[in-house]
Amino acid sequence: MAQTKGVGFTNLQAFVRERHGDAAWREVSAALPAEDQEVLRGVIAMGWYDLELYARLLAAIDGVCGRGDGSVVDAVGRFAAERDITRFQQWILRLFHPSFAIAQMGRYWGKFHDSGSWTVVKNGERELLATLTDWGIVDERSCREVLAYLGRTLELISRNTVRIEHPRCRCRGDALCEFRADWRVTAPEQG
Repeated sequence: MAQTKGVGFTNLQAFVRERHGDAAWREVSAALPAEDQEVLRGVIAMGWYDLELYARLLAAIDGVCGRGDGSVVDAVGRFAAERDITRFQQWILRLFHPSFAIAQMGRYWGKFHDSGSWTVVKNGERELLATLTDWGIVDERSCREVLAYLGRTLELISRNTVRIEHPRCRCRGDALCEFRADWRVTAPEQG
């Protein structure tokens, strides 16, 4: 069973409560099996939890707070990136090329997931190709959340609009998940 850190669960709960209210969180929780509800009541940020539970929680959020088409997961991924990457970290990461930051995220991944590994290749000055292999889940919403998280991360550190796509996905039968991004790096603000 693949596992993920509890901080992802706390981000999901914060998203629902901040954007949709406490009643929506109760509805999301009630949409899950009793065993899942019990686990969710005891989640702590640094604990390890079943990645499949995380996927079920994303699906419940999509059903309660979204249209059931996965689009709310885009907002979830962006929200999580904004919570995870502090203003100080944004400032520090802006000192480096955005591909460096994403490469670091690839290394950081193992602190939050016990499966999956990233390879990041820089294509020129404003493009990168990142691949995720052997992640312990094949779930469309989870991939969509990663896509939104990566895109928002690049926006935060490059201060630009980022175009990101997910041309290859295990959910569509590919051997790995591939993410392609491009952006225009701006000069750091003075002062």
